[in-house]
Amino acid sequence: MIDLVREQLADKPKASVKSLKLKGKKCPSIAGLEGLVNLKSLSISGCDLAKLDGFPKLPHLKKLDLSGNRLTNGLQHLASLPLESLDLSDNAFPDMESLKPLAEIPTLKFLKLSGCPVSESPDYRSDLFDLLRCAEIVDDEDVDGNQVSFSEDLSNESADSGEDETSDRFQDLILNREYSDNDEEDISFKPGEEQVSDEDYESDEVTDDEKYTEKEASKRTHGAAFPEEALDDQIKK
Repeated sequence: MIDLVREQLADKPKASVKSLKLKGKKCPSIAGLEGLVNLKSLSISGCDLAKLDGFPKLPHLKKLDLSGNRLTNGLQHLASLPLESLDLSDNAFPDMESLKPLAEIPTLKFLKLSGCPVSESPDYRSDLFDLLRCAEIVDDEDVDGNQVSFSEDLSNESADSGEDETSDRFQDLILNREYSDNDEEDISFKPGEEQVSDEDYESDEVTDDEKYTEKEASKRTHGAAFPEEALDDQIKK
């Protein structure tokens, strides 16, 4: 495996590598992964791997694909890894006893075991959920037996810190939308201007009824002040 790792890395410094794929390359044992201290995603799928002895400590490794190999045990060598996703499908793990070391990985959330002899047991999922404290999905089913479509992405893009950048852009979009909504709802006023209410925009026009009412009121007021004139008006009528 040492030569394979060198071939993949070319002239890249090991500390700069965040994703590595050795898929389909024959490498029956683990070697050459030391120094990949920033590795987040690793695929050793279909590599005829038979043992995990000497698996290095990779402090940032979140996703590990070991599918399509000849593994039957040795999972204790993964116990020091902060794994969240582990693909062990199409290996030869015979029973739950061979999987017990996974309980030493408290961060493990997603596990694939389809194609392994242990997956033929009708209760293997429920046994694994009991074994793994943080497990959310085992072979595309959650703890309640609901089908969950979970797609492992071991590409360079997912391994890099692009998720944080995407999250920042999304937050900016939300903030801009909130500001836009506020601008549409609120009307801006310059300092010193008073906000005019809807009542101030009511029409100043006086209806005929209002004019008649005001005229009658004026007559009554005038009659009270000059009773003799009011009496003459009544006689004339």
